[in-house]
Order: sequence, then C-alpha cells, then structure tokens
Amino acid sequence: MRHRRKKNYLKPVIKTALVLFLIGGLFFLVYRFMINWNEFNIKQVNIRGNKRISGENITKYFEGKNLLDIDLNKIKKQIEKLKTVKSVKIKKELPDKIEVIVRERMPLAMMKKDNGYVLVDEEGKYFDKETKEIYPVLENNDQIDKKLEALKYYHKYKTEIEKCLLEKVVMLNNYDVGFVIKINNQRVSLNIGRNQFGQKFAALNEIMDRKKETTQKIDLRFLPYVVYKDGGG
Repeated sequence: MRHRRKKNYLKPVIKTALVLFLIGGLFFLVYRFMINWNEFNIKQVNIRGNKRISGENITKYFEGKNLLDIDLNKIKKQIEKLKTVKSVKIKKELPDKIEVIVRERMPLAMMKKDNGYVLVDEEGKYFDKETKEIYPVLENNDQIDKKLEALKYYHKYKTEIEKCLLEKVVMLNNYDVGFVIKINNQRVSLNIGRNQFGQKFAALNEIMDRKKETTQKIDLRFLPYVVYKDGGG
C-alpha cells in the first residue's frame, strides 16, 4: 500500500518536471533560432554627440552582432574606456538598429606631456589634441585640481571678461593660483588667490577698466581691495 501511494505521489512530480523540461528546451531552441536569424543582425548604428571620436571607432563594437544576443553593458564599458568619451547610452531598436548617445569630454586646458601637449577636461582626464586646437596652458603638472577649479569659474564668468584672452594658469606658490591674460596685446599677470574664484572673475571686467596701460600685475586676493603693479614691481 505504501509503495503504491509513493508511486502515485511521484507521477505528478515527474509529469511537471517533464513539462518544464520540454518548455525550457522549446524556449532554448527558439532563442538559438532567433539569435542566428539574419533578421536580427545589427544593420544600422545611429550615433549622436560624437565630435572628436569617429563613428568607425564606435560602430566596430557592433559589427557581426545580433540584436538579441548583444551585451550592451559590456560594450558600454568598452566605449567609455576611450579617452575622449565621458559617458555613453546605448538603446536597441527592433529588429536591427542600435542608437548610441555619446557624451564627450570637453577640454578646459592644455598640458605639456612628453614632446607635445594634451587636452585636459574638468576631471583632470587628458586626451589627444588636434593640431589647430588652442586652449589655456596649465604650466607645470603640479596641483592640477586647483588650477582646473579656477578654470571652471573662469568659463562660468567668461561673458564678463570676453575682451581678455587667457593664455596660461600657474601656481604662484603652494596655495595661490595665477592667470596670465592678454588684453589689447598686453600681457597681465593675475593673482587670484586660493578661493572665491567666482567673485574675482565676476569683478574682473570692472577691474580691467580701472587698470593703467602700464599695469602688468593685478593682485585679487584681498577683494574688494585690488593691488595694481607696473613693470616687474
């Protein structure tokens, strides 16, 4: 009697397991068919936001891939390893299209490296410079973060100081940031100190109106007081 009950109990379990196995096998066969079906092979990659990086450097990651079988997260990480790429979004569009939205790194300055210059973005990441590109130079490779912080404020208040051309950013000592600007073909050195960069750049336009033609140095560390120096004094 017990043996018969045990057999009756096992029958539905075996049937259920068999049905699940058959369903799983069916899904697997359908999946294998779909990922090998040419209809879902990627035929078009639409790219937006790329200016520095060529489309070929992105589309190569999708060549010969099937839309249903592709690992977008893996490809996203591969593209974001490219020096000029800050972030990327990838979307599938059935049956055979991919959309890639690229956010590139925006250069703030140039920095000397080896026998030439590289570009540097706000995070201190550097990448290759194209031949004709000119940006302010970060002189020496010390305290890059401090210089970049000052540069961010410079760009934020750039409309206030359009007539000034920023040539380079230096550390005057361990704490104070210095800018060398060009105005009316005359170079002027600015000491903008170690903080409150926004306030100093916002005031720079008015300060320039008060400077003399012979002024070569302006000390902004003690706003609202400004120190003007002629020549090398």
